Amino acid sequence: MERNEKVAKYMRLFNISKVDAIKMVEDDELIDKGGRADWEPSIEEEREMRKNSKLKVERKKTERKPREKVADADKTAIINTIYAALLGVAEEVVIENAEKTINFNLNGANYSINLTKHRK
Repeated sequence: MERNEKVAKYMRLFNISKVDAIKMVEDDELIDKGGRADWEPSIEEEREMRKNSKLKVERKKTERKPREKVADADKTAIINTIYAALLGVAEEVVIENAEKTINFNLNGANYSINLTKHRK
């Protein structure tokens, strides 16, 4: 695209004067060649801005209360039922977590059962 076409396009798109559009085209060409436009910060200013942006801002610490785990009676009952059923069949039946996990040995192999309650 020619320079005049770019100027006309910028005037139409951004609703700016011809002088401002010419300045934009010149800045674009300068930046494309690896230069810096006059409105861009110098390398030193850019380094200082990056350094300052990394400074930590002190935030007010709020106390967080730990969540209270509500015991699920249904899961405990299911685990206890499975435990009772495995006692006659398997060896070393251990409830690892009262609402979740049972570990046991059967015919020399180790097994575990994890109980998961799906959300609605």
